[in-house]
Amino acid sequence: MPTLPARTPPSSLYCGHTLPELLTVLAVIAILAALAVPALRDFSSSHQLASRVRLLASSLQAARGEALRSQGVVWVCSLNSKRNLDIQGCQSARREGADWSRGVLVFADRVGGNAGRYDSGERSNHALFAEDGITVSANLAIFAFNGEGRLREDALPRFELRAPDGGCVSLRLNRYGRHRICESEGCCA
Repeated sequence: MPTLPARTPPSSLYCGHTLPELLTVLAVIAILAALAVPALRDFSSSHQLASRVRLLASSLQAARGEALRSQGVVWVCSLNSKRNLDIQGCQSARREGADWSRGVLVFADRVGGNAGRYDSGERSNHALFAEDGITVSANLAIFAFNGEGRLREDALPRFELRAPDGGCVSLRLNRYGRHRICESEGCCA
């Protein structure tokens, strides 16, 4: 009678990984994560900055479009809002420039209202900016598009948007009310 080979233990008893192998894999994962976190933070910061620039540019385009549509003056100012985000109007103008970090208020004066001052009840539009550390500053606290969508030659707004990591983007309006975005080195002062 033929003899059967010796019985070998099932291979499932020997599968798995040893503790040193698991620790090596965890160490590699930790090293890769440590390398990826700064890159993700930079990506997130640049994405937030680009998003803020797009929101500001679209608010300015909407203001210009409203001026062209209504053939009247439309004002744009830095938003003044309470903590609960109720609109208080425009921030007070400072001589050295203006902080636009809270947002943008766009309004058209109503007949009989104070020219160039936001009064409750006026047609308005606004864009609130998130408090994410990005600062928005400009050389003007308030400016206006005329009925042809143009700006006064002596009142051309220049915006600088700065991220906490040092990234900076500049947005400028020309006298025709069109914007230009500059993201390269040397665009910001």
